Amino acid sequence: MCNGAVVFLRSSTKLAIGVLIVGVGLTINAFAPPQWFNSIHQDDGSAMGRLYMWHVGLQIAEAHPFVGAGFKATAYPNMVNPWLHGIPQMTIGR
Repeated sequence: MCNGAVVFLRSSTKLAIGVLIVGVGLTINAFAPPQWFNSIHQDDGSAMGRLYMWHVGLQIAEAHPFVGAGFKATAYPNMVNPWLHGIPQMTIGR
């Protein structure tokens, strides 16, 4: 559980904190520019690529449970390409 939730649950001023949170949320909703809301809903390709590579790394680790594949296994195309399903293959670039 996050620390903010624990503080809220243990607080004796739950009503005041709740009103403050709702007030800040409504203020942000009223005064934030539309560009800010648009940027929230855009996909970040860098972050999505990183998450996908973490998933590939987990698959590689599950395939080699006792010895693993090494610390930089996802840096080598010959280790990563067999796990890339539906996206372009990794190439060596310098």
